[in-house]
Amino acid sequence: MRTIPLANVFAYYKSTGNVKDGSAFFLSYCAPTSEHMEWRKIVIARKKPRPFYVQPVTFENADKTITLKNYPGSNEGIIQSFVDRYSSQRKFGPAALKALKSVWDRDQAYFPPPAAK
Repeated sequence: MRTIPLANVFAYYKSTGNVKDGSAFFLSYCAPTSEHMEWRKIVIARKKPRPFYVQPVTFENADKTITLKNYPGSNEGIIQSFVDRYSSQRKFGPAALKALKSVWDRDQAYFPPPAAK
């Protein structure tokens, strides 16, 4: 018996405009079974948090040597990296922090604090 590739079957339904049979065929392959739901539970239980990549910052020391500072892959590390990169001792520091503060203030309307429980 000859088998037809799945993509060809979808192409057939699409090219003939047979929405009724094409939709039924598609949905028969999309409906999750109880086995799929069991696999999903396992995947969700083993899910790890998304890793962060935080770029290190270089500093020039008083003796003209360069130091590379690394940060932990966390929210705190991202914030500390940004602060160190744009601190007042750096070339663009004050302007960058002022711009960030203005964006923060403007966006507060879209992120109201959580309601007290």
